Amino acid sequence: MIIQENTIIHGDSLTVLRQMEPESVDAIITDPPYGINYVSQTGASIKNDKSPFIWFLYDAFRVLKSGESGHGGLICFTRWDVEQTFIDAMKIAGFNVKSEVIWDKVYHGMGDTKAAFAPSHENIVFAVKGKYSFPGADAGRLDGLNYPFPTILTQLDAFGRTVNVHYGPWPMHGLYWESTSADLDLFADRGDGRLPTLTVGLYPENNAVNTGQTPAITLLNEDGTPADDTLIGSTAVAAYDTASGCWQVTFTASAAGGEGVVVARASLGSYTADLTIRVGAVLSLTHDKPAGVTVRYGAPSETVTLSLRDSHGDPVTADAAKGETIGWSAAAETLADGTAVVECDAADIRAVAGQAGDFTLPVTGFAAGDSAITVTCTYTYLENGVPKRIQSSTIISARSLRDAVGLVYDVEEDTVLRTTVNGVYLPCEGTGSTEGGDVTAPGFERQTGSLYLFAGNAYTDLNDFTVDLSGLTAVDSGGNALDGTRWAIYAGDVIEADDYRYRLLTVETDQPRRLYISGTVTLRRNDVTYRLTLTNYPCGANPAP
Repeated sequence: MIIQENTIIHGDSLTVLRQMEPESVDAIITDPPYGINYVSQTGASIKNDKSPFIWFLYDAFRVLKSGESGHGGLICFTRWDVEQTFIDAMKIAGFNVKSEVIWDKVYHGMGDTKAAFAPSHENIVFAVKGKYSFPGADAGRLDGLNYPFPTILTQLDAFGRTVNVHYGPWPMHGLYWESTSADLDLFADRGDGRLPTLTVGLYPENNAVNTGQTPAITLLNEDGTPADDTLIGSTAVAAYDTASGCWQVTFTASAAGGEGVVVARASLGSYTADLTIRVGAVLSLTHDKPAGVTVRYGAPSETVTLSLRDSHGDPVTADAAKGETIGWSAAAETLADGTAVVECDAADIRAVAGQAGDFTLPVTGFAAGDSAITVTCTYTYLENGVPKRIQSSTIISARSLRDAVGLVYDVEEDTVLRTTVNGVYLPCEGTGSTEGGDVTAPGFERQTGSLYLFAGNAYTDLNDFTVDLSGLTAVDSGGNALDGTRWAIYAGDVIEADDYRYRLLTVETDQPRRLYISGTVTLRRNDVTYRLTLTNYPCGANPAP
């Protein structure tokens, strides 16, 4: 979907986002359901508010611009008690969470006057895609100059162009870095036999800068105090290159492998320029099911493809000869009683042949319901002979469907069940039985001798099925077959009771004595057909003495 300017699209965010082109959006501003089951004083509620609505984040990340195509930002409203859930989900989706923004709303309500304070603000999370910094007048280099959203103040830059001014120091004065911030990735930027390195261009702003001299580089902590060599072990400045118009400055990570933030201050004469360097290790684990995976009990498993990448987007594989290994764990949320909704096993994760960095995970349905699968990859590698580990996780939304329908009737002290789960016939009858395979006899009130077709609401909706009773036949107490003029059976309306829906199957006959009905009750829903077998169901008057 290519969106024209000044176009408003009204629709489901999960559907619309999936139709949009990658790297096509400059900014996403959203106020999703917080997952707090909000109900107003008038009884109004918010759809999808039972848990934090994080499922849009995978596609939001996909459609945002980054790198050469632009700078994409996410502004997400949230609340203090669920904010960390959104932040964690953003990171798993691939976002770089930059900061929290507080919206001072000035006014506030009474709140809970007995036990809680009412806030007068909202929490907003600002996250970006990739190595983001505010776009500059020269998008290739001055990404600290131009704020990406409209601002009250504007100013002409060094090239005479109007840019949006953001609070903070003006970055260009004699010297300026290729970007105002950069990442030294201890994982992606490592090399065979050497420590990770980062090279950044340092540019002179005008002819007043003496390019024949070499700028001095000082490493500082964020508070301006001198930094030790915990993060950056060494710095090297190459001679000024007239072709590229800059000095190439190379930073080498410390052998200590520390992670954090350091400021590189370049000085030449009276000019200075600061570069913020984030030192860390990033491993990205994503999957190909942004809308979630749907499986069905008794049906074949569905396959989820996992992709392992470094911060440069390069596939990550393990070379055993270099001491590299990949380990997996996979865990699925269960129902409140501990019942599994879906089943998956990290031992079943396999590398995809011919697709470096891609792996498959089979997921199988079990109970009916929704779940979330957390898959974690642990990558181990050697740096100067010392084992190092890096982890990344991803969350897969999973739904398991399960059609469970049955026939039930009570005779004296016995309960007779005829059930099917996804077409697997599970008969059980006599001696007070209440279980048909793993389908429990319904708890709604029943009349002894009456026949009911039922389905548990947690499994399937009986309204979805058409009922065909033409496969049933009847005999009298002497075993003589009765034709359609002597008896009839029909299904009543769907009735909801407790956790079940049921239809009463009523028999009409001109026979004074008991009938026995056998055959098949067929249920159909689109291309799904289930058959329930009935054998000698007794109905009508008692046999003659």
